[in-house]
Amino acid sequence: MKDIKDIASMLNVSRVTVYNHLKKLDKEIEAHTFKKKGVTYVDDEGIKLLKISMGLIKLPTIRENISIENIVDDISSMVSDNLKDDISSLIASSLEEYNQDLKKEMGDLKEQNNKLIELLEEKESKSLLSKLKNLFKS
Repeated sequence: MKDIKDIASMLNVSRVTVYNHLKKLDKEIEAHTFKKKGVTYVDDEGIKLLKISMGLIKLPTIRENISIENIVDDISSMVSDNLKDDISSLIASSLEEYNQDLKKEMGDLKEQNNKLIELLEEKESKSLLSKLKNLFKS
C-alpha cells in the first residue's frame, strides 16, 4: 500500500494528477483504496489501474478479424521454435559431455595399453633371461 504522495513521486506526476485519475476511475478503483486519518492509500492492483489510466501501461490490443486457427498457428510456431532451440542446446551439451567422456576413456585406454606393453616387455625379458640361463646350464 502506498499513499498518494508516494505514488505521485513513483510515477513522476503531481498529486493532483493522481487524484484526478482516482476520481476518473471511481468505482473501478474503490476496492483498491482506503483512507486512514485523511490519507488515501492505494494497493498494488489500484496502482496498476492508475498506471493504465495514465497511459503508462499499454493494454494489449485485440485484433477483431483473428481466427482460432491463426492463434493456434502462432502458438504452435512459438512452441516449435522454442522446442527446436531447447533440443539443439540439449544435443550440443550432450555431445560435449559425450566427447569429454570419450576423451577420458581414450586416455584411460592409452594408460592401460602402456602398462600392458611394459608387462609384455618385462615378461619377454624374463623369458629371454630364462632361456639364456638354460642355454648356459646345458
